[in-house]
Order: sequence, then structure tokens, then C-alpha cells
Amino acid sequence: MKNITIYILIIASLFSQTEYVEIDASSYNDWVYFSFLTQSEVVISDPESSIGWDIAFMRNHIKTNSGTSGIGAGGVFMDSENIWTNELFDSLTEVPLYAKFEVDTMMNTFYDIITHTMSWGSTSTELETWGWFDFDNNYTFNLTNHQFIIRSANGNGFIKLWPFNYYSESGSSGHISFLYNMNIDCNHGMDQFGYCGGNPSLDIKENNLPKEYTISSTYPNPFNPVLNFDYVVKERSKVVFKVFDLSGKFIDEIFDQYQNNGKYNFHWDAKNHSSGHYFLQMFIDGKIVDNKKVIYLK
Repeated sequence: MKNITIYILIIASLFSQTEYVEIDASSYNDWVYFSFLTQSEVVISDPESSIGWDIAFMRNHIKTNSGTSGIGAGGVFMDSENIWTNELFDSLTEVPLYAKFEVDTMMNTFYDIITHTMSWGSTSTELETWGWFDFDNNYTFNLTNHQFIIRSANGNGFIKLWPFNYYSESGSSGHISFLYNMNIDCNHGMDQFGYCGGNPSLDIKENNLPKEYTISSTYPNPFNPVLNFDYVVKERSKVVFKVFDLSGKFIDEIFDQYQNNGKYNFHWDAKNHSSGHYFLQMFIDGKIVDNKKVIYLK
């Protein structure tokens, strides 16, 4: 990992508009706030009502000034297929035509160091995918290199973001290193407030309301032993997730709650089950609405 970090720093030095930052986000309770306007960490006393910050970090979590995290017009566009490479990061100078900026929401992905359980918190569903923990390999954090473009809190700026390390030089976790570059424009898809990345007939919040019930992603897949999955809820409903094997035999019920309209994340720990192919099924008010095939490899 150290060699990779050195290589990326060399690349950053070749392009003067690309900046390198390392954030000590090792606290399990306190967010570290960053402003692209000042290009530095900032102290924010009331983050939910301030537009003085653009992104924030805590452990492996990264949030934007938008949605449930703040009053800003921020958000994230994420592309998991065209992942960052040095060439793409340097050459991309315009927000893609198909881009849609998603605002923050509540997710059940925050580890409580005292109770050793997962809890709810406000973060970005897109930025949560910048890496994942390998629970079978000493909880090593693995990178995805997903392409991220951040919309600033004032809605007028766009920033290419590449988180590429979760560890300090001494190996301590929660030290996030990232590259960012503000040499990118958005010339399309303006919403009624003038923010790029929206539908002209909708405001930012309306543009990001889920229009269906679905399991949007499962990762990693294959997995061992914890499967993470993102899903969306169209309107307040009773949401249940069940797991079945290939023969249709019921294996596990992993979630049963009423939830409001929004985007969510949960996980299935399969350590007490055998390797194999399974179906993750989403039920809304007793009716199945989505089904994903997943593979558990020990």
C-alpha cells in the first residue's frame, strides 16, 4: 500500500491542479470537516445549519453538505464502472451528461465501539462504497476506486474526488488520504435553483426521492462472511429482507422494520451458514419486490 501511495503522490505532483490531503478521521464519534473553498479542514460548531463545509470524514465514512447531513446544495455523483485511473482523473474536465447527484441520507453502517453493534447515522450512500472491510482478513480495508464527483455546499462548484488510502504510514486505520481536483465544469441539467446535476422541473430533494422499491447493490459479491447491500424505499412501508437457498428453502430473516421514503444500507452476516449461492429477497408489506443472487465463499 505504501508503494501505491507514493506512486499516486508522484502523479498528483505532475498535475498542479490536483491536491493531496490526509485526514485524521480515526475518531469513532467526531467528524472532521473540510472546505474546498479554503482547501483546508474547518471547525464547524453547527454542521447541520452551516454551508461552511463541503465534505466530512469519520473512520471510513464520508458525507457531504446535503440531505440529512446539512442545509447545503451538495451531493455526489458516483460511477462504479468507469473507475478512477490516473489518466481518467487527469483528463475528465466536465461532469458526465448522465450524472445525477445524490444527497445524503441515514444509513445503518456506523460501528459503535462500546456496544460493538451497528447504528444509524447520516452519510452519503455513494461515498460509503469507496471501500469495504474484509472481515475474514483481519478487517483489512479494500479500495474500489469508484469515480466520485462532489457538488459543493453552495451548489456552484464541482470537485473530482479520489480516496485512495485508509491507513497512515504507521498502519493506523481511519487516516483517509485523497486526491481532489476542481478543474471540472458542469454545463447541463440545471435544476430550477441553478444547480447542475438536476432535473429542471424538480428541486434537489425531490430529484433524489426514490421512485421504486429495489435492492440497488450488493457488495462484495462473492462475499465472506458479511454481505453489504443498499436499497431504496419509495414510501413508508414495512420492509423485510429474507434469505433463501437455491432450492427455495428459507435460510434467514435479517431485517423487519417500518421505514420512510429514502435510501438505506444493511448487511447480512453469514458466518453461521455454509458456502453457496443464495437469494436475497426484499418484501414490502408482505409482497416480494426484488430478488438478488449472491455468492458466499468461505
